[in-house]
Amino acid sequence: MKKSIAFFICFSLSLILISCGDSNKEKLEAVDTSNYKTQTLDGNFQISIPKELKKASQLNPDAAMQFENKNSNNYLVVIKENRFEFLKAYGAAGVLNSDLSDIANYRKIQVDYFVKRLILIEENKPKTLTINGKKAEQIEFTCQVPNANSNIFYVMTFVEGENELYMIISWTLSLLEEEHKESFYAIASSFKTL
Repeated sequence: MKKSIAFFICFSLSLILISCGDSNKEKLEAVDTSNYKTQTLDGNFQISIPKELKKASQLNPDAAMQFENKNSNNYLVVIKENRFEFLKAYGAAGVLNSDLSDIANYRKIQVDYFVKRLILIEENKPKTLTINGKKAEQIEFTCQVPNANSNIFYVMTFVEGENELYMIISWTLSLLEEEHKESFYAIASSFKTL
């Protein structure tokens, strides 16, 4: 009798684990952006963000825009740099890779610098995109951050403007990756130069 009960429990647990595994494989639903608001910076660019995000000031000193919701552990920073000054400085330093496009060089340099200060746990290959007619690259990764109680999941998107390069950084606790990931993509895809 005990063997039958043990078998039944193991069988039931197996079914539960299999069903959980299958649900993770399902395609994530599209994000409802009807509850997003559009933010504009000095007629230079605009981006749509969830209304729950509020303006922040302490996330990154170089940010052109920054937003947060500490309750949901949801953060966003947009950095704008002069394209030609960036390429000139890193070209003079011998860091640019002539086999890469301007936006790919920007992504590589910024991500390499970013993860040097963290412990990289997992990194996906960068994707080449077009966002509202502009060349872009996107990468996601998970890192261990010094003095943090949890690993952090990042989506970084890089957009090439006519005269600027833009870096859109969204992050949350790695435990909340599935909750926020599609929203991070929707935010990045809404980016538009003006």
